[in-house]
Amino acid sequence: TYWENNNNYFSAWENVYNNTIAEMLQNAAYQNQVQETCDENYNSGDDGSYDDLLLFEIPIPAGVAINGDLADGQNEYVWYYEYAYRNRDYASDDYDATYLRIVDDEMGWQQSYYPNENSTSNYNSFTVHYEFETMDLWYYSMGLTGGDADTVLSVYVNQIFPDYEYRLVVYFEMSSVVPLE
Repeated sequence: TYWENNNNYFSAWENVYNNTIAEMLQNAAYQNQVQETCDENYNSGDDGSYDDLLLFEIPIPAGVAINGDLADGQNEYVWYYEYAYRNRDYASDDYDATYLRIVDDEMGWQQSYYPNENSTSNYNSFTVHYEFETMDLWYYSMGLTGGDADTVLSVYVNQIFPDYEYRLVVYFEMSSVVPLE
């Protein structure tokens, strides 16, 4: 792939297109979203997690709007096989993986966890954000989303670590809308 060995890509793009297009493609290749989409081995998270992953899209038909159901809310979970915590190494200011201790053998859906041995604190299971047309939205501040044309609400997740199972439970209310003319 381009990210494994890009020695000949610029010349090939220049021959097929032109110098300007080749430069544009080379610059675009290192934008996180492009590389995350095209390079299956790329991981943009500094902590080993994946961010801005499109989970799914919710089609919203014309004449309908959806709103986050604040009574039931949104909950994020990760399947965790063992609940762990870290003891502080009082001889130094650093945390050490050798001090990882298992509290018990809990197994089930957790809302926070230690995703890898380099974690010095537990993580919330993951974060979720929505995109409607070009606007970023958060569940509790979304308001009515939809309108007089067919649209899509995209659901993105952050802090996704490999080898874990995740669950998102989210409730929406649907309402009919009448366009103003």
